[in-house]
Amino acid sequence: MKTKQLFLAVVLIFTAISATLAQNVDYGIKVGGNYSTLSGYQNGEKNYLPGFHAGLIAEVRLSPTFSLQPELLYSLEGARAEFTYSIGEASFSIDQKIKLGYINLPVIMNYYVFPAFSLHAGPQVGYLVSANSEYDLTSKFPGESQVNKSGEEDIKDTFKKASLGLNVGFGYELQNHLFLQARYHFGLSDISNYNEEILEDFEGELEKIKNSGFQVSVGYKF
Repeated sequence: MKTKQLFLAVVLIFTAISATLAQNVDYGIKVGGNYSTLSGYQNGEKNYLPGFHAGLIAEVRLSPTFSLQPELLYSLEGARAEFTYSIGEASFSIDQKIKLGYINLPVIMNYYVFPAFSLHAGPQVGYLVSANSEYDLTSKFPGESQVNKSGEEDIKDTFKKASLGLNVGFGYELQNHLFLQARYHFGLSDISNYNEEILEDFEGELEKIKNSGFQVSVGYKF
């Protein structure tokens, strides 16, 4: 509930600011790549997963050196995890890709160190719209026989709808209304949605799952 209230408050505040300072607002679009991971997701080795993002921005100029930049983005995030285990003489390895689709609303404060170069930071609220797991299972049995299996499943119920995070990065203004941005996203909220039965089995000691990662963007301001 608190996350929903924060999301609504952010939307209302920046709608009001944009309406009041319309003459000082630049609108634009941005697209780019993600390189994200999930901390606390099961056991095994977790690696970064490539993804992408795309959406709209509005930069509200507050002064020559400061501006507010709300964004509305679709972002594909997640992680790649590798697991190995044995049962008797049989061994199993799993290569899993967790893909999470979010509608994100970052609210960024820009500080222009130079006219073309800025540092930025700000909170982000996300809403989960899709969650899928793609896996490759390799099973090895005595006698060197091997079985390979691949599959995909919907794991949306494993994760909470809302997420909260913090972005930190920098931007560079190019010619012809183009700009570059790079940032790191720190996940602040636990996005896991473990049911009570699972929590009882693990005696409430499961790690919190948080998403984080790098983001590089190119955009155009109208």
